[in-house]
Amino acid sequence: ADGGKGGKGGGKGQYKAAETLNTAGYALNDLQPNCAFFMKTGACKFGATCRFNHPEGVATMLAEEARVANVGGPTGPAEGFNTAGYPMHSDQMDCTFYMKTGTCKFSSTCRFNHPE
Repeated sequence: ADGGKGGKGGGKGQYKAAETLNTAGYALNDLQPNCAFFMKTGACKFGATCRFNHPEGVATMLAEEARVANVGGPTGPAEGFNTAGYPMHSDQMDCTFYMKTGTCKFSSTCRFNHPE
């Protein structure tokens, strides 16, 4: 028996689901080291079953840092705004999330195109 710690060998970083999750749905395992991938990207493919710790606020902090770094985008200010208030950057690719859902969490600061 492995005592519920995920077994030896595989090194997959996966075990039983954590009892406590952060607001993003990732495992809070305070007695374990922080998940290196989560600390770099704010995401973890193992989610609630990752054996490492996922401190509260890391995902939102990384998203905010990315948003601040991309204000105005690589092409400068928007050419204008569509009727929904999203920026139009005709020289950029279309915002995939906006194209699928009609919304964009980056709003007027998104660096991608939001066609009518």
